Amino acid sequence: MADDLSFRRAIVRQPLSRENRLRRVAFAMQNLNKIEEHRKVIFTDEKKFNLDGPDGYSGQWVRTGEFPDRVRRHTGGGSVMFWMAISSAGKMALLKTPARITSENYVAMLESSRVATIVSETHPEGWTFMQDNAPAHVARNTKSFFAREGWHVMDWPAYSPDLNPVENVWSIMSRRMYAGNRQYESLSELEAEIIEVWASITNAEVRSLLTGWNARLHRCVNKEGANVQNF
Repeated sequence: MADDLSFRRAIVRQPLSRENRLRRVAFAMQNLNKIEEHRKVIFTDEKKFNLDGPDGYSGQWVRTGEFPDRVRRHTGGGSVMFWMAISSAGKMALLKTPARITSENYVAMLESSRVATIVSETHPEGWTFMQDNAPAHVARNTKSFFAREGWHVMDWPAYSPDLNPVENVWSIMSRRMYAGNRQYESLSELEAEIIEVWASITNAEVRSLLTGWNARLHRCVNKEGANVQNF
């Protein structure tokens, strides 16, 4: 095989308007160098895992400097959704979610995760909850829950999964789960592998990712709010 070929997966980048970029820079500036505050953040995210791959698209061999086309695999067959929470303490929760997340089942999941109880034991002086701007996250019912329970929710900028350290954990899990272009025969097999791979990730690995969050914010500022890649 030619030396200038490498196997890469298609990347789907979020559109960033000038307003989006300005908000991302403002967010990064607001949180830069607040290392002690970073340690009090619960970072969360949801991800869909497919039987045929982490994002439903295949990789391909491309020459240096080229990008792969988005070519959908043909096997398909189903998917499951999981929600993750991590903090400076390490792994906090990994829970399966309904395929369609509503405000009601999102709030129920937050309550069952006990993340508030766990983090309050390590940070009784206060902590911050990070989530993106998915509809269920910002619905009136969800906001009422946060207000009632006294949760301080971070004002997260839109179109910013690249700033979320949880994405790195998802990436580690996907690489292990789909190594060798592996695909799964059933949802039960897929779910079992997700749980097993999650168990294999150490708290030290998670903490090492979180220590790099400040550098990621710096990079966002330096790139004037553009997508931060290779973090």
